[in-house]
Amino acid sequence: MAQVNVSVKGLAGAVCDVSIQRDRSVKDLKRAIEETAGIPWKRQRLMQGSADLNDDFDLQWLLARRGSPGHAVLIGETSETSLEQTENHMNITLIKRSEEQTQIIQDLSEFDRSELDEIIHYLLAIDEHWRDDAEIMSRAARANPEAMKLASSRLRSDRRFLLSQVSCAWYWLQHAAEDLMKDKDFILSAVKLNGYVLKNCGPFCSDRDVVMAAVEKTGRALVHASEELRADADVVQAALQRDGQALLYAADEFKSNKKFVLLAVKQDGRSLQYACEALRADREVVEAAIDDDGMAAKWVAEPLRSDKEISMLIDAEQRRSERQLA
Repeated sequence: MAQVNVSVKGLAGAVCDVSIQRDRSVKDLKRAIEETAGIPWKRQRLMQGSADLNDDFDLQWLLARRGSPGHAVLIGETSETSLEQTENHMNITLIKRSEEQTQIIQDLSEFDRSELDEIIHYLLAIDEHWRDDAEIMSRAARANPEAMKLASSRLRSDRRFLLSQVSCAWYWLQHAAEDLMKDKDFILSAVKLNGYVLKNCGPFCSDRDVVMAAVEKTGRALVHASEELRADADVVQAALQRDGQALLYAADEFKSNKKFVLLAVKQDGRSLQYACEALRADREVVEAAIDDDGMAAKWVAEPLRSDKEISMLIDAEQRRSERQLA
């Protein structure tokens, strides 16, 4: 396996250079840095641009993702994030955690999803200044979203911090400062990172600009749009182009509109289940749905379901499903 050369810098300048196999993880990289620079791996916070690198990230994925269409977004990555790298070279920033911060992060990582109240109690027990620590509160809120209500007022008003988190979880804005949640520019920035943020946006669920931006990013965010905008043809079209299953949340008139149903099933064949019965018996619609996803066969309506050609497609899908279950 080919090697990747990693240049590691700290806030005060260069830390070290390491070479590591491309198929290793960020945790492996941390251990390589520990061997070279003597910094314990648990005390390392690695960043690429403004994006945090999780321990389980694969280096090969990080190298390959840049420049690819629709590449995944890292937590904390924005359009301004500079990830300077080539095919065989990466630039990484290392921030050294204090021993106490390292211990708190370790403690938080050991809680599971069944211990939500314990996470809150833990945060209340540690020194208050740690609730102003972006990394600690980020870790806590990933385990229990309600932890954000204990974050300092500074963090809950920190536009950059909040936007750095919403790309992975819509709930980050539940406890954001009231002034920010009234700022349309901020809300637009948030829904462009994660359309589901719309759920927490109150009156902006009726704002066409905001809803359009949300569904263009996350089609099924249409569920949180106002009734009026779920009946807006342009908004619905944008949602269906992103995710055919957004048809479920569109106004009923679109479920009986062949143009919109075709758009939905071509994007996701399983959205056939949300079409009106007449269109579930329409040959063009059904063939388009099954062509995209054979599972759509289960939602074909009579009399087309008894059609010889369609029946063969349904039988073939049933056999395929049985083989998968065997």
